[in-house]
Amino acid sequence: MGEIGYLSLSAMAEPRDTSSSHDQPLSLQKILRAAANLCGSEPHAGKIKSLVTSRSERSSMLTKVTTLYKEEIRQYVQCFLDGVQTRTPAFPEDHVLLLCEALFSPGDDTHLIGSSTALSVLLAYNIIAIGVLHSPDNLTLRPLASRLHHITLKHIPATMENENVLAAFQFMLLLIIYSIHSDSGGSAWHFIGTMMRRLIAVGFHRQQQYRQDADHRELDARRWSFWSCYILDR
Repeated sequence: MGEIGYLSLSAMAEPRDTSSSHDQPLSLQKILRAAANLCGSEPHAGKIKSLVTSRSERSSMLTKVTTLYKEEIRQYVQCFLDGVQTRTPAFPEDHVLLLCEALFSPGDDTHLIGSSTALSVLLAYNIIAIGVLHSPDNLTLRPLASRLHHITLKHIPATMENENVLAAFQFMLLLIIYSIHSDSGGSAWHFIGTMMRRLIAVGFHRQQQYRQDADHRELDARRWSFWSCYILDR
């Protein structure tokens, strides 16, 4: 079974005996890319999204934006916090600010887009892209959002779940949010179904018991990852 077939079976995040045997062979990387390529307006049809612009025009648009500037980024991050953070508690303000500020070396006010493909950088790119979509100048800034989103999809780490489960779920949440606010973001329906199944599979939906030696921030992050996905699904 291919990626599209898997997504169709799992989009509603309901366990099915017929789909359980197909979970393992497909990597999360392939599943996310498949969902990103689906037409969001007709997710149930499994149609690949069509581009309004030609491939050459799209390539030109994506390569024009090469640099991020610290002062501008702070504005986009604030747009993210104002427009998204209250509905998705998996992204506390201090965590968002830390991710985006880490793009810039001490004393440096610019960041070359694509200079790093670490998962933390891809998280920051997604946050900025979503912030751009919520900014007052979103129509003129869409090439920047498209550029950052394109890079995150191109460089999805194949091993991100093994490296950092929480960061992997945050990455998926950001793909969901972007797809909700952009017609080029793929199928939010499939993204949500895939993420919900994985959250349940690792037990994030269960009430966690606090222990004296437990990392409370991590337990809260696990809880809010599940509830953020649930809120987006509703």
